[in-house]
Amino acid sequence: MSENLKNVIEYMSRIAEGKDNIDKVFANYCDGNNLHGYTFVKIKGKKVDVEQTKGKSIKKFSGDISEKEIKNLVKIIKDNKLWNVKSLRDYGVPDETQPKIEFKIEGIGGFEVWIWHNDVYKIKEFAEAMNFFLSLASRISNGEVTY
Repeated sequence: MSENLKNVIEYMSRIAEGKDNIDKVFANYCDGNNLHGYTFVKIKGKKVDVEQTKGKSIKKFSGDISEKEIKNLVKIIKDNKLWNVKSLRDYGVPDETQPKIEFKIEGIGGFEVWIWHNDVYKIKEFAEAMNFFLSLASRISNGEVTY
């Protein structure tokens, strides 16, 4: 494990305990692609931006995320050791998307994880984090974002 990753994990522990600044948290989730559409969720501190495309339709929403929600996301990532998760395959089927989660602490570092779409629900650790982002997207958009 790299020193960078160790520092990120330590910072996540301090956030979970309420001992550090949640404003340094950056987390993104993206699934899909420009051809089939996608949902993109971007967390920066206490702000959330959500974008969803389907065909030529683009929906954009912005809102806030609570400290409790950020702590919950950190707990999900930390408990599931998301940084260790790998897709079950090295290849996809034609047009298969790769949902991706990025997690960063400003000034410290971070990591990203992607999984072939057909493997998402076979890998509980990824699915739990993904479901957090999709639920957040639904809340921020008042239910307008669909999957």
